[in-house]
Amino acid sequence: MASSSIKNILIGLLALNLVVIIHEFGHFAACRLFGVRVNTFSIGFPPVLASTKIGDTTYQLGALPLGGYVAPDPQGVHKLPYIKKMIMVLAGIFMNFLLAFVILFT
Repeated sequence: MASSSIKNILIGLLALNLVVIIHEFGHFAACRLFGVRVNTFSIGFPPVLASTKIGDTTYQLGALPLGGYVAPDPQGVHKLPYIKKMIMVLAGIFMNFLLAFVILFT
């Protein structure tokens, strides 16, 4: 009984992290599309369990698997027009809708 509960919790955390990865990828892709450097792409919150740097971006895995974040270069974001900033913000939400659409219709 207890092992199935633990298994269900782990499956739930994996599903949550899949949603987080796709959501954060939306922000990441929009930043890159507009030429904004991304300093950090993190799944999970600190403390950091593992990280690697590829190009200008540090990809990391945090110990608390309840979310994530993308940290774009503030100066790069500051230079963008308002509409592009809004697209960067809304890109994560758009990816969540896209994921729901794909799950629903496949």
